[in-house]
This record gives sequence, structure tokens and C-alpha cells, in this order.
Amino acid sequence: MRYGFELNRGYSMGWSSGGSMIIFFILLILTVVVFFGLMNELARKSNHPELNRLSKILKEKYARHEISADEYQERSMILEDEYWLDSNNPRMISLQEQYAKCEVDSREYVKRRKEIKENRYQSALDILRERYAKGEISAEEFQKRKTDIQ
Repeated sequence: MRYGFELNRGYSMGWSSGGSMIIFFILLILTVVVFFGLMNELARKSNHPELNRLSKILKEKYARHEISADEYQERSMILEDEYWLDSNNPRMISLQEQYAKCEVDSREYVKRRKEIKENRYQSALDILRERYAKGEISAEEFQKRKTDIQ
């Protein structure tokens, strides 16, 4: 008698029957987790009041034919994609509002966004020193603002 080579006697319970079910259930669980993660992200984006306000401004511009359909799509995609990156930065929110109101074109928006992101990690004193080094402010103004900051 040869043990292990007959049905349900050991070796045949490997990948051919039980193992494939384990892989199936692992893939099923991963699929469910990813699905609910994506649904949560969509719900979070669609229910955010500030993003909804910006979208409403843009829709009103489009409804009044102040912007074309292509420009509406471009601006709405940029706002939706960019909003979550800096949604707690007041300078970025202000820039996004200007962009939604069409006060700033796409090229200017990208330029300003880059400046905001570069200055994100600088302190107020570092920015002041940089402006003084560039000659944007005088020595007296530098000293006055420096004392205001500190």
C-alpha cells in the first residue's frame, strides 16, 4: 500500500485543491479592501465643502459661457487633482479660488503653485532674508519686519 499518493491521503491536498482556494480567498479579500478604499476616496472628494464651492464657481462660469468646455474640463480636473495636495495651506486655497474664478490662467497657476510649494518649508525669517538679499526690500524695512516676526 502506498500512502500519500491516493486521493485525500496527504499529498493530493496541496495546491491542486486546498491551496488554490486559499489564493482565491486572499485575492477576494484584497479586491474588497481595494474597492472600499476607492469608494471611500470618492466619497471624501465629493463631500468636501471647499472643493464643492470651487467646483460650483467653475460651473457657473461655464454656464454663463465665460469659459469654453475644454477650459472647464481642464480647470476642474486640475482643481480636483491638486486640491488634496495642499488643502490646508491658506495660500494654496486662495490661489485655487482665483483659478476657479478664472482670474489666473493655467500657466500662471502652475507657476504660483510651484512658488508656494518651494516656500512651504521656509520660515518667515528665511523668506525675509531672501527678499532682502534679492534687493526687494530695503535694510530699514528688513529690520522693521525682522523685529515684527521675532
